[in-house]
Amino acid sequence: MQKRVKLGEILLAAGAITQVQLEHALSQQKVSGKRLGETLIDLKYITEQTMLMSMEKQMGIPYVYLPEEKVQEAALKAVPLFLAERYTILPIRMEGNNIILAMNDPTNFFAIDDVRMVSGFNHFSRSS
Repeated sequence: MQKRVKLGEILLAAGAITQVQLEHALSQQKVSGKRLGETLIDLKYITEQTMLMSMEKQMGIPYVYLPEEKVQEAALKAVPLFLAERYTILPIRMEGNNIILAMNDPTNFFAIDDVRMVSGFNHFSRSS
C-alpha cells in the first residue's frame, strides 16, 4: 500500500510555504477546526489554485480550470440540478460509462455515491 503524502509536505517540497508557515497554520488549524489547505489560504500563505494543484499531487485527482473546460450537455442532463447544487458539483463530460465531475471537494463520498445512484454512471472526480 502506498503511503499518502501530506499536503503540508507537498507544499514544503514545492517551496510554496516555509516550515514556520506550516507550523503556524497547523496551530491555527487546531483552533479553527478547518482543513489545512483552507487555513493556509485564510492566512494568505498560498492561493486556492496552489492548494488545488498540491491536492492533485496528494490525491491523484486531476485539477481542472473550469473556464477552459467544454461541458457536454449529456453530462449536465445526467445529474439533476438539485444534486449538483447540494454538493457543488458540475458534470463536465461523459466517457463511456463514466461521468467526469468537477467538485470543490473531491473527497465528498456522499456526493459521489448520490451521483452514482441517481445517474447510474460511475464517476471520475476532478478538483476545481
